[in-house]
Amino acid sequence: MLASVAAGADEPTWVTLAPYVVAGMSVLGTAAVAVLASRQTHAAWLREQRLMAYSTFLGQASGLISANDDLVRLGGRAARAEAASRVKAARVTLDQALSTVKVLGPEPVAAAASAYFSALMGLVAVTWGQPAGDEAAARADGAMRGVQDAHRAFVAVARIPVAGRRRSA
Repeated sequence: MLASVAAGADEPTWVTLAPYVVAGMSVLGTAAVAVLASRQTHAAWLREQRLMAYSTFLGQASGLISANDDLVRLGGRAARAEAASRVKAARVTLDQALSTVKVLGPEPVAAAASAYFSALMGLVAVTWGQPAGDEAAARADGAMRGVQDAHRAFVAVARIPVAGRRRSA
């Protein structure tokens, strides 16, 4: 009050500064809300992108399994050649889908996707170039159990980031 009297003002300093303080607080509040909204928007976008990437990856894995099954079951040179071509194409698209999953993460999902991809490549390796028949089907069944385990592990880990919950460390 003495400072305002000495300066020749009629009002105390706090009354003069009050509108500026309120305006500053309003600006800070608006900025904080904008930052929070931006983070929520980004989190929603990331969940959507991950869901699409995980779905694509699982779809491509299913396509590879289907093509590989045909390779195991089909007899005849032409049918097997067509199935082998489908397996090669499915592997390329699956590899691309895996890359997207790795980019979007998080790391536990990327690791599970890589393990699933490896199990699928193991399945293909077991059946590739083998003659169709019961023996090839038995080898494929054994490898398929590993694929199923890796699939379950991937799905379990992928559910967490898509659901929007944080993993505990």
